[in-house]
This record gives sequence, structure tokens and C-alpha cells, in this order.
Amino acid sequence: MWTDDFNRRSYTVLTCHYITEDWKLASRVMCTVEFDCTLPNTAINIHEQISEQLCSYGISFDQVVLVSDQGSNIKAALKKYHWIPCAAHVLNTILKHTFSGSDIEEVTEMIDASKGIVKYLKKSSASTALPHGLVQECETRWNSKIDMLKSVSKQYREINELLESRGQSERMEGIYQNNLTTVIDFLEPFKKASEELQGEDYPTLHLVMLWFYNLSAHCQPVFGDPEYMALLRTRALALLHQKLILTDTHKIALFLCPRYKSLKMMTETERKNLHKIVGNLIYRVSFEAVDFKHYSTTDIYRRG
Repeated sequence: MWTDDFNRRSYTVLTCHYITEDWKLASRVMCTVEFDCTLPNTAINIHEQISEQLCSYGISFDQVVLVSDQGSNIKAALKKYHWIPCAAHVLNTILKHTFSGSDIEEVTEMIDASKGIVKYLKKSSASTALPHGLVQECETRWNSKIDMLKSVSKQYREINELLESRGQSERMEGIYQNNLTTVIDFLEPFKKASEELQGEDYPTLHLVMLWFYNLSAHCQPVFGDPEYMALLRTRALALLHQKLILTDTHKIALFLCPRYKSLKMMTETERKNLHKIVGNLIYRVSFEAVDFKHYSTTDIYRRG
């Protein structure tokens, strides 16, 4: 769901991802429906609207895998079905909470100062004197934090000189090149992960587990880290394990990817458990196929 804040209207958008006859991934927007403004955005009302739209296509909840953000209302509406959270949304939420808190003032003050500089230079049109454009952070635009810090870091000297020429040198207080580089290096893998997980032309479900392991390793303590970076890593690691829930669906997707079928990143126990899950799934599918074949043959016999 998304909201038009200006007109105070909410909309539900359903997008279908599927495989074409020539084995290519494709997606289509099935509908964009305005949510009844007289009704509260409760799980029951959301469920009713989604159900109505799916039924209009002859689709039932048990025929699809549902993916959405982790909003409490949408989660409650879909959790009893085959629902998994959007991993890219989860990573964005993790970073949002990682950079909140009074114990990392050195970082938050640097980010706020960078936002202030970008706003000032853009508003005064002084940014046109810089060799590259500046990017402003936007809370609803993923990866805009790292993009903003990169745009400042890449032309740190030029920005410093420009502000000095305008008598605004104090705006650079709290912004240091080495701190910018350190925070950017920390955010880079998260940006790469969210961008890769948003892909529509290739499978991404198996990538969730791979990025979970990669980001977990990235967030481990590093000797020589400044205190604020140790806090960022610790907080991000805890949030990663708390919010990025790995389901059997993620694990099966990784197992079915030929490149990672050996599951070397898992423990022996985890591999055995997954093999058991896949074995049970194959048995169930095979049984249903045999049952369907028997039913079809009997049905044809009776009709004859």
C-alpha cells in the first residue's frame, strides 16, 4: 500500500511476478485500487480488498506466494498465508534503526551537517560551481544516505573551498573525510544487497540467505574500528538477525540454485534439516501428482 499525502488517499497495488512460456521472468501490475477512505487501514479491511482483487482474476490466496513490507496491518492481513517479507524493505528498516540513538552522536551530527550543506548549496544555487552534483538524503528513498555522503566525500575539498569563499566555513564542522569514508564503507554492502534484491529480470529469492550471511560477516567487530563504528556494527548485526527472518522458502530457493546446492555456508545439522524438508516436499508433490492422475483417469472412464 502507498499513500498520497497531499490528497490524503491510500492505494493498494498488486503486482504479479511470473515465468513466461519461454522461461523468462516477467511482472505486470494487476491493479491499483483506492482504499475506501471511510474505512480504517485494519488487517481485516486490507485482507478483504486484496481478496476481492485476486478473486476478480480467479486467483485464491493458496495459489500464490505473497510478498510485502512489514507494516503491522499488511503483515497481519497476510501472515496466515504463504507470506514472506520484502528483504529490501527489511534492510532499509535495519539501517534506519541502526543510525538512530544518542550513543552515535559523532555520526548523526556528521549526517545532519551533510544534509544541511547539501540543502544550503542547492537552495542558493551554489552547487552549480561544484564539479559534480549533490544528492540529498530522503527517508523514503532507499540508499539516499550513502548517495548523499558519497556526493559530499567525492568533492570534500571543493565544498570546503566553496563554503569558505561564501563565509560559511562553520557548516563543515563535524564533517571529516576519514569519518565519511568509514561510514560509506560500512553502508556500501547494504546498498549492493538492496539493489541486487530488487532485481526483476533474474531470481532473487535465493539471494536473501546469501546476503544474510555476507552482511552478518560484514557487521562483525573489526580491530581498530572507532567506537561509533563498533556500535553501528553491533546494532546492525542484532537487527539483521532480529528482522531478516529466513524461512524454509528462502532455504529451499538457495538449495535449488545449482551454484549453491552444496550449502557450504550452512552447518551439517542445517543441511540435513533442509534435505529433509525438500525430501518431504518432493514426496508431497509426487503424491499429489499421482492422485491427480488417478482422478483424471477415473473421471474420463466415468464420462465414457
